[in-house]
Amino acid sequence: MHRQKETDAPLKFNVVQPYSTFTNGKPTPIPFIIDGLLVEGGFSVLAGPPKMGKSQLTRYEAVAVSRGLPFLGRATKQSEVVLINLEDAPQHVDNCLSALGWDGANDARIHVVNQVYSNVEDNVACLGDLLSGLPDVGLVIIDTLPKFTHIRDVNEYMETIKATQNITQLLRERFPHVHVQATAHTKKTKTDDVHEGILGSTALRGQTDCNIVLHKDDGDRYIAAETRIGRSLSSTLLLSDVEEYEGVDVVTSYSLGDTLDERREQMKANVVRKNHTGMIDRIVEHMRSQPNLTDLRADVLAAVKGQNQKKIKTLESMISNGVLIESGVKGSPTNPQTLRLDESKLFLARDFMVYDELQQSEVAQ
Repeated sequence: MHRQKETDAPLKFNVVQPYSTFTNGKPTPIPFIIDGLLVEGGFSVLAGPPKMGKSQLTRYEAVAVSRGLPFLGRATKQSEVVLINLEDAPQHVDNCLSALGWDGANDARIHVVNQVYSNVEDNVACLGDLLSGLPDVGLVIIDTLPKFTHIRDVNEYMETIKATQNITQLLRERFPHVHVQATAHTKKTKTDDVHEGILGSTALRGQTDCNIVLHKDDGDRYIAAETRIGRSLSSTLLLSDVEEYEGVDVVTSYSLGDTLDERREQMKANVVRKNHTGMIDRIVEHMRSQPNLTDLRADVLAAVKGQNQKKIKTLESMISNGVLIESGVKGSPTNPQTLRLDESKLFLARDFMVYDELQQSEVAQ
């Protein structure tokens, strides 16, 4: 309801000058809970398909922050953590924290919430009351967002906006030092941009300061992150150490491997290497079957299986690397081109020939 016109205060923008946030003329560092990833006062989503390990990763994250240890190679600001666990049994959460090495006597405290109310307004109000009594909390993890917000239709734009704004407004107005991260699911359909796969309206992706996505490619698990403020992470292999603990498998640590682009390039290189070494082996096998390891170039091309262009390229590579010694004159009936195999050069030259083929493949692309 609008105030009566005569009581309305004049509206005006709040204007500030550039560099008003600087200290002594120098930029003020952006405060992060996890360096370059989770900004203080920010809201993020960790998404992935069911059973991809989102909950386990958040517990690893919680322990890293509470102990002040790096998370996937990024420094953390040690602080207390609120873990709103709406997915797993409390006993399993306790066992996982123990397996991860959390020490309640020496590490910053982790506060576990196992039940919430049936609407987002009450849950945000309770979260505000909880944080008011826990001034040392720097990270809140909500597992999962739908169970905390009770959004009826995650594809409905305004409903998603309202639900998430309750969380972001709480941080902005009362707890600018706290980061809230919530877990969510991704769509079943694979997308070229993994962040577009976050289940629900684009409102969810747009509301966050950071989106972290777990996804699979060729059977391997990868992690990717996009940030509004920070440093993004391209799809990178997520490795984990798993141990049996109290009768179940739990993750005790995570690390990063190659990026997805690097893995794909390596796979392409392996295909090129396999094809090229296969052709080299067929030529060598033929030359070994010939008297004095010698044969006419034309007969080699006729006898060895494969595409003629590929055979010619491989022959030229073997000649340039000294594996095949060529004599004779092209097109001469009396002194035809002849090839002789020098096996002493084969072992050392093989890698050079494969390297040449890889370089030519990259240029062709």
